[in-house]
Amino acid sequence: MAAASPGANLPALAWICLVPLCLVTREVKPSTALWLGWIAGCVYHAGLVYWITVSMTLYGGLPWYASVSVLALFAAFLGLFTGLPLYGSCWVWRAARWGYAAVLPLLWTATEYIKSWLLTGFPWDNLAHTQFQQLWVIQIADLTGVWGVSFVLVVVNCCLAEIFTSLSHRAPIQWHSTAYAGLLLAATLGYGVYEPESPSTNPVAQYCICRAAPCCNPWVWCGHDQQGTA
Repeated sequence: MAAASPGANLPALAWICLVPLCLVTREVKPSTALWLGWIAGCVYHAGLVYWITVSMTLYGGLPWYASVSVLALFAAFLGLFTGLPLYGSCWVWRAARWGYAAVLPLLWTATEYIKSWLLTGFPWDNLAHTQFQQLWVIQIADLTGVWGVSFVLVVVNCCLAEIFTSLSHRAPIQWHSTAYAGLLLAATLGYGVYEPESPSTNPVAQYCICRAAPCCNPWVWCGHDQQGTA
């Protein structure tokens, strides 16, 4: 997930980055799914917010070990927002046999929304931000907000995981979830083509881009590159 975010900037990875987690957590207990998701979330967020150690050391005067400790605590907290939706999806799968494609997108989007507001909020690092340069994908943000883009990404990830599971077990592909993901993706891209809008004139898409594009070099002030950011 970190490689799909601004910096490494490989947005195509966002469409498959959750597939391994979906595959692994379907086969374990919900508590194990929570643990695995939390570990993945810790690594993901630590790789994205590493710059706070630079800020606290350079501008806050903290020793490096104190800054690293704060980063570890922060990443551990943010990791919960990856682990909790996987825990819920695994629990529903085991209890009612509802596929991840029906549950995980809802839970993932809900936790991203809560993360964006809880304790003053941390609206960065949402999955949708990986697509900040893909205007056809993020155009739906003017209807759904940034969370609608995350929803589409998670649906596609879940569908690919189900297809992989079916193929690996030589079982019939669940065409209802495949059709659901395909129609949702087609509608998303279709709206992006039909309603193209410059990010500078689309406030919600602009929000997605600005939140997703911090200064790549934390040692260099780049306020001149952040026009319109808060």
